[in-house]
Amino acid sequence: MLAETTYIEFGPTQLNDLLLQTSGVDRDTTLSTINTAADVELDACGRLVSNGFLLTPLAFSQLCQCVARGLGTLVSDIGGIYRSRRAYDSAISIPLAVRILNDCVRLRLHAIDGLSGRSMIQNHRTRTVDGIVGPNYQLLPNCQFIDALGDMLATYDIPMDFHEATLDGRRLSMLYLSGDTINPGDRYAANCGMYFSNSEVGETSVRGAVVIQYARTLRLMNKTHSISHTGTDFAKRLNKMLKTIAADWSPTVRVAERLQSKFHIPVSFVSEDGKLNTLERDRLEVQLTKHVDTKLAQQLVRRIVYKGSRDGELPRRVVSEEIASRRLYDIVHVVSTAAKSNQQLLREKLERAAFELLTQDTYSRR
Repeated sequence: MLAETTYIEFGPTQLNDLLLQTSGVDRDTTLSTINTAADVELDACGRLVSNGFLLTPLAFSQLCQCVARGLGTLVSDIGGIYRSRRAYDSAISIPLAVRILNDCVRLRLHAIDGLSGRSMIQNHRTRTVDGIVGPNYQLLPNCQFIDALGDMLATYDIPMDFHEATLDGRRLSMLYLSGDTINPGDRYAANCGMYFSNSEVGETSVRGAVVIQYARTLRLMNKTHSISHTGTDFAKRLNKMLKTIAADWSPTVRVAERLQSKFHIPVSFVSEDGKLNTLERDRLEVQLTKHVDTKLAQQLVRRIVYKGSRDGELPRRVVSEEIASRRLYDIVHVVSTAAKSNQQLLREKLERAAFELLTQDTYSRR
C-alpha cells in the first residue's frame, strides 16, 4: 500500500556521488496542487487513481494529518501497514482502509487547514508521492542546498572537508570536518566540524550546528540553528543562518579543548554500601528527558547503568565492578552510539543531549 524509501550513506570521497543522486531526484520532481478530492483519491491497491503513484510513509502520514486526527492510525491498522500478516491476515483489508481514507478526504477537503491548496511532491522516476506540503512551502532541493553550503564553506577562514552524508528518502544530513585535530596524541583526540540537514518534503526545517567529533566515533552537537521552509526572503534567511553557525565555531573549539578532561570524571551508580545510587540514576534520566521522550530516556539509562542484567529489570543491588566504576565517557558513548541508529531528527536530539551531558555542571570532579 505504501512505497519503500531508500537510505544511502556517503563517505568522504563520495561528495560527487551525492550531488549526482540529489540532482537526479531534483530533475524527476514536480509539485502538483491539490484542487479536488480526485487528485488524491486512491484505488483499491493504494495507488493514486490519477496517475498510479504510490504514497511514501511520510506522504501518507501528512495526508492523514490534514484530514483528521488519528486517521493515519486507523487506516494503517485496517490496511495492515504496520502489522504482521501472519497474525492478522483474516482481519486486514486494504480496500476497506482505502475507502475509509477516500471518504474522509472528500468530507474534509475544504476544511480549515485541510488538503485543498496544498501540493504533492512527486517523483516521476520512482512514481511516488514523497510528501504533501502547504501552499506557502518553498522547496529547497538538496542539490541546491549542497551548492550553497559549498559556496559558504569555500569563503570560510577554517578549511573543512566533506566527511559524510546520509540521504534518507528526501531527508539529507551532511557533516564537514576541520583537519585541525585537538590533542592529536590523546585517546580522545577531537575534530570540530559543521553539521547541516534539509528535508525536501516539509516535515522539518533547515538546520545546522557546529559539532565536535571525538575519537572518530562520538559526535556531539552544539546549539542547533534552523529556519522554516515558509515565509519571505528564504535565501536571505538561509545565508543569515549559515553565518550564525559560523559564529559558533571558535566558542565550540574552546569547549572541545576543555571537555576532553571531563571524560574521566567518575559517575558511580553504586553507593558506598553497594546499593543502587538511585539519585544519580534519576538525575541522568531527567537530563535525557530534556531532549527525548521518557521511554527512550529510560531505555538509555538501562543500557548505561544495568548492562548485563539478563531480563532488563532494575536490580536492587548492583555488584558489577564495571558499573561501579562508570566514567562520564561511558554515558556519552552510549548516548552517541544510540544516536547513530536513529533517524535524522532524533539523532540530532541525542547528539545534542550528549553535548549537554559534557558541558553541564552536574558532573564535576568530586
